[in-house]
Amino acid sequence: MQAETWNANYKQQDRKLQRRTSLNWLMLLSIGAAFAFLALGASFGAVETFDRAILTWVHQQRTLLLDHLMAAATWIGAEIGMTLQALLFLGVLLWRRPAGWGWYAGLLLLALPIGYLINIELKQIYNRPRPTLYPSEYLAAEDDASFPSGHAWAATCYYGTIAYLLLRQVRRASRQALILLGAALCIGTISISRIYLAVHYPTDSIAGMIGGLGWLGLSMMCISAATRLSSKALWSTIWRR
Repeated sequence: MQAETWNANYKQQDRKLQRRTSLNWLMLLSIGAAFAFLALGASFGAVETFDRAILTWVHQQRTLLLDHLMAAATWIGAEIGMTLQALLFLGVLLWRRPAGWGWYAGLLLLALPIGYLINIELKQIYNRPRPTLYPSEYLAAEDDASFPSGHAWAATCYYGTIAYLLLRQVRRASRQALILLGAALCIGTISISRIYLAVHYPTDSIAGMIGGLGWLGLSMMCISAATRLSSKALWSTIWRR
């Protein structure tokens, strides 16, 4: 009798998950369409006027203080900065072990390193040159293409994962809003720093955020599917007993 109740509950949860999965796929398709729009615009020069206008405006706002702040933001969003933050995040997960901590660890390990490789492949595919509208001492350290921004992509995956974890831990709407605002500020600051330092076009950073969001969402779906399959196997075992 208990097994029958468990099985009925599982089927109800499975139907809810199927509806949620359909909605997630719709959102991913929308994100993919937005990325494709920017990719086509960057490939055919349709966004050049927009990019140049934003780069010019940002260049006019430069100050010594902003130079230091944006350089720091870029370092935080670089490979070494993201690696250190990811290790810290995994360490905190192992220490505190919140509910579902293995799920979040798996999400980060899938979203960040694999997302980095995907970003490299996309750069090679589109092969967009770096901006040269204004001189930048940081261009010498960049030996890859411009589109999409790897910093914006990685920041979206990392801070998006942290935000999702924190959102699951709190219930008050005001705190959830603060978490989303904090994640958006971190992602936005790192993405804007690449434009400020004149090593990326604005559309590179926008595409990086969109691509990172899409890959993070797909990673969540993959981890959820793996968890669901494991749970389904467990329920099947219980039901047979």
